[in-house]
Amino acid sequence: MLNPAYKYLFLDFETTGLDTTKDEPIQIGILSLNPQGEVVNSFSSLIKPSRQTEELKTIVTYLTQKQQKDLQQAPDIHEIVAQIQPFLQENTILIGHNISFDLTFLQRYTDWSPIYTIDTFLLAKACFHFLPSYALEVIYHHLPSHQTTSQTAHDALDDCKMTAEVFIYCIQRLHTIRHQYAILDYALQNGSGILTKILQRTVKPYKFTNKELFFPPLRKPVTTKKKIIRTKPVDILSAGSNSVSYVGNTTLQELLDSLPRPDHQRVITVAHPPKVQIIKLLLDQLGIVTSSLHDIRIFLPDRVNKFLHKDTFDDAELLFIAKYLSHHQFTHTVMDINSADDYKIFYALTTVKAVETEQVIVCTHKQRYTKEQDLLAGAHILFFDQDRRRHTRGDFLQQPFDPYQFLHYLEQKVYEYTLLDQCVDADIFQAILTAATLFF
Repeated sequence: MLNPAYKYLFLDFETTGLDTTKDEPIQIGILSLNPQGEVVNSFSSLIKPSRQTEELKTIVTYLTQKQQKDLQQAPDIHEIVAQIQPFLQENTILIGHNISFDLTFLQRYTDWSPIYTIDTFLLAKACFHFLPSYALEVIYHHLPSHQTTSQTAHDALDDCKMTAEVFIYCIQRLHTIRHQYAILDYALQNGSGILTKILQRTVKPYKFTNKELFFPPLRKPVTTKKKIIRTKPVDILSAGSNSVSYVGNTTLQELLDSLPRPDHQRVITVAHPPKVQIIKLLLDQLGIVTSSLHDIRIFLPDRVNKFLHKDTFDDAELLFIAKYLSHHQFTHTVMDINSADDYKIFYALTTVKAVETEQVIVCTHKQRYTKEQDLLAGAHILFFDQDRRRHTRGDFLQQPFDPYQFLHYLEQKVYEYTLLDQCVDADIFQAILTAATLFF
């Protein structure tokens, strides 16, 4: 299943806090797997921090269940380093959930560096869709029931075991998808990252030079075709386009029962994302076609074709392809875009489609006031949760400049123009990105 040329090591630290410059480890867990995914060896120990245990934050005890008296009797980090040396070998791939955090602590006390690292936080986002969170324990509990055993979150060794199960499941998912979709197998064989190195290669020499490539379309949502009888017209809906209405005092069902077929676009905004799904479901039951702001973006065939014909694919691109094909396999209607790399690639491959006038757009207040707000020009905006709307608008108007968001925007533009071979524009954005990175 995995490349036998490498050793696979899982690492987790429980710490006194999240500040890698000041906090200290209080427990370590290590787990090694062979290429068949079987546990070869493991190690776990509490670690006595250098400062007095009475100074530890209460949250540490609450989360990890590690008592101060237990830590006082534990070996210090230097004793632990001597015990874990047999695990720190050459040709070892280090795997963990948000592994950069744990690697920072490991390298504080050792000179060892893995040849590659794999973050199951990013890997899981390609294989698990629409989870409420991508915390390790949440992903773990969404594994198929036959995969799971009883583990305790925030115990270092148990976290390693959970991470290993998530990792093995994701690798199996990638194998399943690559065997069903030739384009992923082609991309993996031409990958430049760690995924290509660890997955067993196929022998098929795919050639797509003269073939137009595109993602298989996701299943379209099915709407019921019903004759809508409206006996309770709501005056608030008689407003023209490019207007704002507050409908917080109108019951949702009354509003939807009397919603006329609009002669211009309607936008219903609510405070919280779960309400979006509720309203979309109720509208669907009324036979009214809806979409979300995410649905407004569509893939461009020429850009996708160019993307899938790349000579090499990095891990972010491989996971994006795998994620899309996994959505298709599970018959999802929309793609779950949930990482910075996803957004970078997604926006490079898509454009804004013309919105049909009879559609009702459902979104949150936050979406209404962010980058997609210009798409709603000329629409009639119906605000639910009026008090919350004022708060959201205030947050939007007063938000400080976010340098990381700016850097992500520049990275997205560099990627987009590089993909389209617009070298001049890419060079300009790369120069700005380099200068901004140095400045921030």
